[in-house]
Amino acid sequence: MDRGSWRRSGGAAVLAAAFVAATAPGALAQAPLPVTLSVQLSDVRLFDDAVVSGRLDPPHPGASVQVALMLDDRTLERRSVPLSGDGSTFQAELPIERWGTYRAEVTFEGDADHAPATVTSEAMKVRSPRALHGGAKGELVLTLERRLDDLGYHMPKPNRSFDHRTGDAVLAFHKVQGMGRGEGVSKGTWKRLTDPRMPRPRAKRPKEHIEVDQSRQVLYVVREGEIAKIVHVSTGAGGATRDGVFNVHRKIAGFSPGRLYYPSYFDGNRAVHGWPDVPTTPASHGCVRVPYWTAIFLHNLMHYGMQVRVYH
Repeated sequence: MDRGSWRRSGGAAVLAAAFVAATAPGALAQAPLPVTLSVQLSDVRLFDDAVVSGRLDPPHPGASVQVALMLDDRTLERRSVPLSGDGSTFQAELPIERWGTYRAEVTFEGDADHAPATVTSEAMKVRSPRALHGGAKGELVLTLERRLDDLGYHMPKPNRSFDHRTGDAVLAFHKVQGMGRGEGVSKGTWKRLTDPRMPRPRAKRPKEHIEVDQSRQVLYVVREGEIAKIVHVSTGAGGATRDGVFNVHRKIAGFSPGRLYYPSYFDGNRAVHGWPDVPTTPASHGCVRVPYWTAIFLHNLMHYGMQVRVYH
């Protein structure tokens, strides 16, 4: 076929179309390359932080992955986690606040050269804790003590031993939650610890003051408009403790003549003080009784002139 016949037959048009197709934007681009993404979920304990970690290959310095914590197939929390400096690894800590079956899901969203990827960790189970009572010892007691401490219930440093001080903190927790006023930890207590009622102070000012909630029979240490500490107390029987706003005007380091332990007086002879017996209901002659072991802590805290707000 001569050149003219070839042109008339459409050969030139076919060649032109092929050239246009070959040089069109993206015609030479390759499909995004796959990545290798891994994830591990470890250290899953109630009221602790679970560690989610993993690796991305090839590395992507400056990039991030999306980490989700799932409980029984529900997403509890999702956050963006930056990769390490060399772009190869990641790690995040997410809180475990309920029992059930946990998984971690990690997503790399991809870029111009690499395809997206999503991986899910193996399942990790957190079981419902057993009941606890005074005298118990061990890791579960430590879990309880740490949770109470995190929520602001006054107690010594967590020590794996369920003694009278742990019992006082549990009792204060039960009071605030409107539960039965006992020192034992039931399944109902554990359930409420996963989703507790968070009390609010009656007043925001002064920035540090004391509040005594006579209805709940607890004392609050308020700092910067938030409740910092909660203490089990017993106020006056038959309304002997007056509601009102007072100030600390007298203090004794040790025993008073009336055997009040480390009293801080705020309304005449009414004081916050340690006492051997602190029942779950109002029982004093007008003072605010606190357990012996908390008395020095509060005495040191309650300076002269400090506001004490008492209410129902």
